[in-house]
Amino acid sequence: FALIGHVIASFQVPDIFDCSFACFKDSRCRSYNFRVSGPLHLCELSSKSVYTKPENYTVQGDMIYYDAGRSAGCSSSPCQNGGKCITLCGIDIPFGFVCDCDVLHTGEVCQNWTEKSKDYDLKFQAKSLSNNVSMAISNEPINALTFCIWFQTTQSGSFGLVGGDLDLICNEYSQCNFSLKGVKRDFYSTPLNNGIWHSICITWQRSTRICAAYIDGKTNKRRTFTGCGGDTEFEFSQPLVLGQLVKSKGIFQEGNSFTGNINGVNMWDYAMEENEVYNLATNCSSRVGNVVSWPLFRNVLEGNVVLTEGSICSGPDLSSKVSLKFPAMTAVDRIKYSGSLSSFQAFTLCQWTKLVFMQAEATYLSYANSESPNALVLFLKKDLTIRMFINNKKLQAFRAPFLDKHWHHACVTWTNNGGESKFYIDGSLMRVVTGYGNGDVIRGGGILIFGQEQDNLGGSFDAQQSLVGFLSHLNLWNFVVHSFALVDIATGSGTENGNTVAWKDVIRGQAYGQVEVVSISQDPPKRPNMDFKYVFASQTNPSYVQLYDATTDETIVKFTACLWVSVYQSEMMTLFTYRTSEMRNAIGMRPRPSDPKSFTIIVNNKFLNVDYDDFFEETGWQHICVTWENGAGNWKLYVNGESVKSGSGLQPGVVEIKGKGELLLGKRYRAGSDTIKPEQGLVGEISHLNIWNKTLSTTVLLAMYRGCDSTGGNFFDWSSLLSGQVVGQVTWETSAECTLPDEVISSKRNLFCEGMTKYGCSSPLYALFDGTKDSRAKKWRCYFSNALTQDNSGLLAYDYEKESSCYITIANPDFYLIT
Repeated sequence: FALIGHVIASFQVPDIFDCSFACFKDSRCRSYNFRVSGPLHLCELSSKSVYTKPENYTVQGDMIYYDAGRSAGCSSSPCQNGGKCITLCGIDIPFGFVCDCDVLHTGEVCQNWTEKSKDYDLKFQAKSLSNNVSMAISNEPINALTFCIWFQTTQSGSFGLVGGDLDLICNEYSQCNFSLKGVKRDFYSTPLNNGIWHSICITWQRSTRICAAYIDGKTNKRRTFTGCGGDTEFEFSQPLVLGQLVKSKGIFQEGNSFTGNINGVNMWDYAMEENEVYNLATNCSSRVGNVVSWPLFRNVLEGNVVLTEGSICSGPDLSSKVSLKFPAMTAVDRIKYSGSLSSFQAFTLCQWTKLVFMQAEATYLSYANSESPNALVLFLKKDLTIRMFINNKKLQAFRAPFLDKHWHHACVTWTNNGGESKFYIDGSLMRVVTGYGNGDVIRGGGILIFGQEQDNLGGSFDAQQSLVGFLSHLNLWNFVVHSFALVDIATGSGTENGNTVAWKDVIRGQAYGQVEVVSISQDPPKRPNMDFKYVFASQTNPSYVQLYDATTDETIVKFTACLWVSVYQSEMMTLFTYRTSEMRNAIGMRPRPSDPKSFTIIVNNKFLNVDYDDFFEETGWQHICVTWENGAGNWKLYVNGESVKSGSGLQPGVVEIKGKGELLLGKRYRAGSDTIKPEQGLVGEISHLNIWNKTLSTTVLLAMYRGCDSTGGNFFDWSSLLSGQVVGQVTWETSAECTLPDEVISSKRNLFCEGMTKYGCSSPLYALFDGTKDSRAKKWRCYFSNALTQDNSGLLAYDYEKESSCYITIANPDFYLIT
């Protein structure tokens, strides 16, 4: 052992007496470290001793620590934390004494906590102002901190976990907030009152003024905040209280008292990195803090708070790290839930899913009871609609299809109070309906199946309705979870557990057929990045993005190609072309501003000029789609959600388009040549180019016109262009303006519009990506409520029939920094 960090002199001596004498002569010396190392030995003089800096006394090779005043033995009362001092003699004893420590402490002077000291829980048995644990904290002002607490509760309403200079409170409906140096920050998660142990950690750094909240070891951009704590140090000016919310002057509020168990309350004087917080959250009370230490709370209990030796804190639920694999289309493969369901009048159902193949339907969940075989069913239909049944009543939602073989997160909420139901995909709201199942009750006592649909109670399975793919993190709550919490679930920790059906119980259900539990590489699953755009600055130089082996290896006989584009000038330009081993221009789009104005659709070297003159008249982002199929050569051109032109005879017959080809963004190849045509390049911005191996319906394409979402094509996927080769004056930027925001960002952007006024226009205002009375091309604008209506998905949208001018186009670039 040695005392490190306080060396004032270091030299070689022939024996220990020379080292001791050197310390005696130096008035600064309080201790020395000595090491035998050959003819001469290392002597280190220190300005501190183990009494003043016990935390620096540590194992250091074959060094031996000696105290300058050790001959005094126990007269200086060196033992800490109630340790009993015993005087000893002998040159081999570093201190001249030993400390006999109690069962809670260890170390040479009883300076460290034992494992037993932190192995306990505090049980708060009832909501009461008298039940609390209050401890005065004496610490020097600090410039950073990490605070952590473990808790377990089934409490309804709000519950205060920590009060004082650092407040932490949560409620049963997914919202928490912490106050640090008088500044409150709200954050959301799945409900934490599910009887499972959870950890919350708060970090803060004065130099960056960044603070973050971690739930079960994970944070995200929704729980990371700037401008935290001002430019002053942090110190405790009042006791730290557990189990209560502290109002002004130390007053508790009974309605926010905590009931449940608390463990592992610790605080450190630095801001931990994400991986360190995550490792800390894998085990309750794995470490003690150097500012606030969990063992210190043993002796400050008030009221009916019980200390229980031997902690029951179980740490995080590791079942989140797996998925269910449904390998084939069959009437056998399924999971039967082993638990029982009670009746419920509202629910939130969330899941991660990756679809591999679909014939007619892909059923995620089927709940049947004695009253209805379709008491609650959620599935994907062949027409690519998401469908749900509640007590045999059907509801459907249109959107871009889940055919890209990526993981996607889906949530559905419903309440019988007004019959409001909402669909969320990857954290974004996609469908709202009211009056659906108003007053209904989904009766309990039924059978719950995953991966297959029941056509009667517990049976009549059809292979055409089976799920082929992966399912993970499926949870069901018997209430409507806050929309902000659903965003967190789609991007958060993955440790959520429903209070009606929990994922950990789903994977323990009875498996039939070839269904298996498999590990997943990321927890929760992740989607590829789709939120980017390419900006083409000029036609003066060859500028394009090139990607080889861009598509799947299949040969297709029909397609839907869609993209979002904003153009800067009215010149002939190529949006994209796809080249195969047989065709230089197999698929492509090319607007033409010359007389007559037209839009060129390219299929297997055939250039079809469609009489359409509105493309260059629009300013803003436009959604362009082309569908084509061989046979009769039927084609359609969709612009901004509307079918504007259609026809037949475009490469009819048995024409095929090969896969594994090359994609060019912003250019095309010359006809009859392997060289890229230098002119007719794109000038503008492009995003979310996707190609599907089927013709999508008008209703699906209209739903996609809302904005850029998180799905990709199953023949070509926009995320593939992250690895494209950029040539010329092209820049990659994130994010694209067309990207649909989640509910948290939408709320913040609405606040950006708050307070704006315009004559004859009515508040409130909403930030929407939409058009105007003069154009269906989209920009971000602040719309007054009297300019809006509900679209086919039940979402707010500009009312083109009213032709209202009650909107303000957003020019402030700070708007796009809102996250």
